[in-house]
Amino acid sequence: GHITTRYLDWAQKFTELFLKSRIQRSHDLSKSELLKARKLERDFLGKVNHHFMVGCMDGRNIPAVMLSHVPHVGGVIRTQAGELFGFRQGAYGTVAVDLDSYEAKQVIKLLLTTPDDIIHYSFDSHFDCAARARIATMSGMSHDNGLRSDIMRKLAIAKGILHIRYGLKNQGQPVSNIYPQFFSYDPHDGTII
Repeated sequence: GHITTRYLDWAQKFTELFLKSRIQRSHDLSKSELLKARKLERDFLGKVNHHFMVGCMDGRNIPAVMLSHVPHVGGVIRTQAGELFGFRQGAYGTVAVDLDSYEAKQVIKLLLTTPDDIIHYSFDSHFDCAARARIATMSGMSHDNGLRSDIMRKLAIAKGILHIRYGLKNQGQPVSNIYPQFFSYDPHDGTII
């Protein structure tokens, strides 16, 4: 009836707008200015250096704004609170990694794709992260909106990534060198610590 027609009209309009936005994004990614920026970034970083980043999907933290991260140079994973859910905190500071998780598979692929190259893997623990603040409030540690717990969590994830690399290396696999690095971004004023 009437309600079904209304929902179908809405779905059609939504799908049309979504597809148009994706088409526009694909055009943006092939503009000459962006192609020049990619070349400049690759020349600046050098052929053996690659930058990847784990960041929060918070709309204030756009990688191009935060780090001048040019699309298609290196890569970015954006998740809620910059969380990699395949990495679990174990006892006594250990980290259990679910090697079948999407995130772990992406790290493994990355390490095997560019053997002997250098991967700089950045972890963002930004100020006033709403997702991390909710997690911290539930655990009773909300005095800093979860910043400390976010940093501790990112250190643990980095430990897990290094664990993956050592495991592959011990199996005789040719892998990249990977260096975790950490920063805290303030979306209010654009500073990075």
